[in-house]
Order: sequence, then structure tokens, then C-alpha cells
Amino acid sequence: MPITAHLIQSSFNGGELSRRLQSRVDAAIYAIGASEITNMVATVEGPLVKTPGARFRAAALATASWLGRFVFNATQTYLIEYSELNIRFLTNDALLEIAGVPVEVVTPYSAAEASSISGTQSGDVLYMAAAGHQQATLSRTAADAFAYAALNLTGGPFKDRNTNDAITVSANATTGAVTVTATAAIFLAGHVGAPFRIEVADFSTIKAWEAGYDGIVVGDKRRSDDKAYVAASAGRTGSIQPTHVRGTEYDGTVTGQDINAKNAGGVKWTYLHDRFGMGTITAIGGGGTTATMNVTRRLPDSITTIATHRWSHGLFSAAEGWPHLTFKWKGRLGFIKGFDLCLSVAGAYRDFSEENENGVPSPDQAIRKTIDSSDPILWVKADRELLIGTNLGEYKVAKVNPNEPLSSDNIEIVPQTFHGSAAVEPLQIGGITAFVQRGGRKIRAGEYRYEKDRYVAPNLNIWARQITRGGVIQLAHQAEPEELLWALRADGKLIAHAHQPEQEVKGFTLGKDMEDAAILSIAAMPSTDGTRDDLWLLVERTLPGGAVKSIECLDRWWDEDEGRATADAFFVDGGLSYDGAPATVFTGLAHLAGMPAMVLADGAEVTGLVVSAGGEVTLDRAASKVSIGLGYTARVTTLRPEIPKRDGTSQGRRKKLVKVILRVFDTFGIKAGALGDELENVFDRQPRDPMNSGPGLFNGDSDEQSIGGGWTNDARATIESRSPFPWILGAAISGIEEGDR
Repeated sequence: MPITAHLIQSSFNGGELSRRLQSRVDAAIYAIGASEITNMVATVEGPLVKTPGARFRAAALATASWLGRFVFNATQTYLIEYSELNIRFLTNDALLEIAGVPVEVVTPYSAAEASSISGTQSGDVLYMAAAGHQQATLSRTAADAFAYAALNLTGGPFKDRNTNDAITVSANATTGAVTVTATAAIFLAGHVGAPFRIEVADFSTIKAWEAGYDGIVVGDKRRSDDKAYVAASAGRTGSIQPTHVRGTEYDGTVTGQDINAKNAGGVKWTYLHDRFGMGTITAIGGGGTTATMNVTRRLPDSITTIATHRWSHGLFSAAEGWPHLTFKWKGRLGFIKGFDLCLSVAGAYRDFSEENENGVPSPDQAIRKTIDSSDPILWVKADRELLIGTNLGEYKVAKVNPNEPLSSDNIEIVPQTFHGSAAVEPLQIGGITAFVQRGGRKIRAGEYRYEKDRYVAPNLNIWARQITRGGVIQLAHQAEPEELLWALRADGKLIAHAHQPEQEVKGFTLGKDMEDAAILSIAAMPSTDGTRDDLWLLVERTLPGGAVKSIECLDRWWDEDEGRATADAFFVDGGLSYDGAPATVFTGLAHLAGMPAMVLADGAEVTGLVVSAGGEVTLDRAASKVSIGLGYTARVTTLRPEIPKRDGTSQGRRKKLVKVILRVFDTFGIKAGALGDELENVFDRQPRDPMNSGPGLFNGDSDEQSIGGGWTNDARATIESRSPFPWILGAAISGIEEGDR
């Protein structure tokens, strides 16, 4: 005799479970999971919310490939559109233009390289790094003006000093434009524009300064404290050793007598140089054995007569390679090239001098550290320490002694986890750093654990291994109003996770699956009014006339407590909306030419329309509030029900899904039925709904929906929305008939 059971699923924040878990009725997550969730997002409270539509904001360039951010503050934000050797901007929800002409900035980055550009922002300047290109800045010079420029650093950084004593250099002068001559071809064409450092082999040509030394004449040179000075006056040296690094100073009192009743000494000494000097190479000659160099720090005098093997090329140049990552940390600008980590002078982003003006290292000077790893560094993020990801593991860069200032002598690189990373820029959300594991299939949450005194990185999508199919290529985070971690897959689909670590929400869903379109890139940043975060999409859509690219923005999330009218709904992709005097013809849809349109006119769905070749849609009745775009399907399929039984599990026994009751908020336009069977409407227009207007949105439990499915071992339900209306699913109540096997 069949037995009827009523089962309720009141939470879906377990998300879409992998097939390997869809038999685990014993697992706690089974009760809050589903076998499919598409174009919906799991919320912290438990319900599923239909993903809003994407508003068309601008036509993208044909070569557009990536999106970036330029965020000055919460209300002054710019979306960056990267394309072939070009950057454009969107702000205030529109393309940045002057007199109708888009603002464009020429760059050296190809469309294919855009995804690998590393950036870090300070005020109106975005510092940029990319392999194969000089470090650079993108500066906002006015509200509607930007400038791109190569970033020239001062004071370094430099490679390790030459260790081959047989290769020496000398110069023909110490200031101005000098010629440097080497005993081997050490200069390449790519060194032009790069720094070069020369250090004396010794100070053998300059006598040491001594106190009380008679007979000093103007022009005499002496060395003191590893610096060279020239006498600007004659006489006997005083008792104060010269240590100054600029200008002229006395070494004694000049007048009076010393303790031996002798006339007190005092000579004026002018600072000349210390042990090293440097300059910028401007030309190469002699087959690479000579270079013309503009001196930026005076060279030691002996360089003109005594060749030295103590020289260093700049670390960054076309010949030596450019940094591929940049970041800010502890008041310093940082770059990473290969295995070299370079930090600027504290508070001086463009100064990479490792010695102070006295020619000696100090804690606030620039730092260069080689990272002990056999794998290239793929990403870097500043946290309480500096976090670094490589193909085989993750590291932290921190102070050896936390009570001392960060310096070249107080810095270490310590392994943390050994998951291995993909070359995807991580996200920092609250107290975690989310990064993609090598292979692109796992999203991990790096977090410092005090009890372990190290960072750990659990797998966020452990319950949904299938959700990252194809690999994750980009991450984004919306903090307001829903806290959502978005991940873009290589197939152009978006997965979503309601990321609130304190609530331990596990659910991943296929949050945005556009039909006949692929999402190429995403970026999240504050909305125009700063009250929420907008998710921006670079979309490539296949039309009857060919592929087109557009920049679109996910619309506001529907909130049942806001009291919005049905006509305010926006659940179409690539869409535009109209709010004004009643009209029948709507234009501006050339990016959807030839496609079937989904239309919501004054809250009512209009079907059977196609966007014309000219980008128009014509209604048969005037409407004053209209949204037009492409439709998409939101769908939920439940798991196989587990009915509590005295004699064991109900799995494997014949069942029939006979009815479904749905608890919803602000919902219309959904269908339900047994998996694989024809779906039927759940809600009908109510008699109380005014004529010539759209249907009212439903709140509460639906009437019993009879299901005509047959006997199976499955009894799963599918609930679906392909309409321009909102849908919030709070619970699903299934009526099951069960028979003997």
C-alpha cells in the first residue's frame, strides 16, 4: 500500500552538491543541498534568490579582453576596459566621454596580456606591472582625464654585484655624461634607460684624514668615514672628523688653543663622494664594452684611473627583464621579478635606494630579498604579513623580530601551505585571502590561525567539485548588499558563493549562466552612490549577424522587504529599461539585433517579440515602464528524498512525486514538476490584480501543485523560472508516495 510522506527542505545554502555527494544522505549538508542550482544564489539565511539581469552599459571594443578597477573612494570609481594597446573607462554607469568621444589611453599591453597586469593603487595613481613591460603608472589627472607613463625608479633596485674579478669597469669622468668602459661586453641594447652602479675597489689614491695634521692646502683630498673630501681652506686639521654628506664644513674650531696651548686647527672640507656612484645608461657602444651614462650620484674619483670589478646592472630593464607583480605593504611600494622581492624606501614609492644619503643601509631604506623557491611567483597580497603564491606552495614574508623595524636584515620568507596556486589574482575578504589552487578547480581561503602560528587554507568548494569545471580564471567580491564571492570559469559562466565565514555557508551555485553568450571578465566595485557593490561583466554574445562584445552590470538584488512593484523587476540580460511617457517603440538594442526579446511592460510579460536589425522593439500597446533584454532560465532541482523509515533507508525504493508546495517571497512566473517531466505553472494571475497591469507578486505557500510523474527511484523535483519576474525560494515541500521495491 503506498504511503504518503511530506518532506520539507527549508534551506538551500548547502548549494549545488557534486555527484559524489548526491548519495550521501547521511551527510548533514545533504539536507540543505540540491543537485542543480542555476541562475540563483544561496543566501546566508537559507533561501535561494534568482540572480538579477545584466544591464547593458556600453558597447565594448572588438579587442576588449579584460576588466579592471580604478577606485579612488566609494563614490569616485572607474571601470577599466582593457583592449589591444588601449584602455577605456566607465564611470557613473556610462562610458567616460568628452564631447561624445570616449576617453582612451594608449598602452603597450596587448589584449592577450591584459589578464596578467598586476596593479596596486595609491590615491590617483595606479601602479602597474606586467611581464615584458616596464613598470608604469596610470594617473587620474582630472575627473575625465587619465595618463599612462613608464615609471622610472631612483636609486635602484640593482642586481647582485659582479663577482668576476677579471671583468672591470672604469669611467672617463665622475659627473655629467660619462663614458664607462668595460673589459668585456657587459652592456646590451636593452640596458639603455637602466641604472648602473660602480663601487671603488679601494681608496688607495686618497690619504686618510687625521686630526692635528699640518700643511693642508686648498685642493688636498682626504678620506674619512668611507667618504672623500677636498680641502676648501688651508691650515691644520681640527679634532672633528668629517662625516657630512653634502656641502662644506669645518673639522675644528679654527680660533683659540687646544689643551697643549697650540693654536686650534680647522680646515673646511667639501664632500666629494663615498665608495659608490651610479647613473642612467643612455647609449651603448664598442660592441657592448662601452656605455654612455648620465651620472645621478657622483662617481668616486679613482674610477677614472683604477678599474674596479665592483659594478652592478639595474635589476629592471629591457635587458634584465621587468617586474611582473606590484603591491603596497607597510608604507612601501613593492615589485616582484622572477624570484626577487623589492620594496621601496618607506614612504617614498619611487625610491629604491638601499643606502641612505650617508651611503650606509638603514631600516627605512629599500629592501631586496631573493625568495627561496624553485617555482615562479604567481601572485602576491599584503595582509598582516605579505602573502605569496607559487605553483607548488604559499609563503609569507614577515619580520624576523616583530619588535624591530622591517629592514633588509629583519625580513624572512617562510613557507605556509603547500597546495600550490594558479596564476589568478587572489581576493581579500574580511580576514581571509581567497586564492585559486593549481589546476583552477579549488578555491581556498587562506587565513592566519593563532593556534598553529601559520596560515591555513581550507577548500571552499569541497562539497561542489563540479562547480569549477573548466577552471577558475578570475575572482570578484560583492560586499553590499549580499556578501558574494564570484568566480569566473574559463567557459564564460559565473559561480557564486555566499561568503560569510562566521556562518559557515558552504553553498556554491551556478550564479550566472548567460544564453548564447560568454562572460570574458568580471570586476566588482562600489556603485555610483556608494551604497552597494556592482558586479561588472565583459560579455561576448553570439547574434545572428555575428559576435559582439558589451559591458554590462548586474542589476540590484531583489529584496522582498523593499516593497518594490512588479514593474520595477529587471531579470533580462543585455537589457535596457525605460521609464517615461507611454511609448511603443524602444531603441538602442543594436547589441541584441536579431535575438528574441523578453519584455516586461508595466509589470506584464510581453512575448513573441524579436529585436530588429536596427536594434528596435515595438510593442502593440504603449507602456511607460519597460525592461527589454534576453531571457534566461533559473532552475533548482532537488536531491533524491530520504524518508525516515523504521526498517532502514528509503533509497532504492520506488517512489512517486505527487505534489509540491513552494514557500516563496515576491515571486511570479515559476513552474514545477518531477525531474524530466513537463513543468506546470505554479501561480496564476489573481482576480484581484488590476486590469491592464502586471500580476502581483506572491508571498507565502503556493497551493498544492499536483505532479503527474511516474514511479521511479528518484522522485526529484525541478522548479524553474523563465520569465522577467523575481523569485525567492524559501522552502520546498514535497509530497511523496512510496511503494515496495
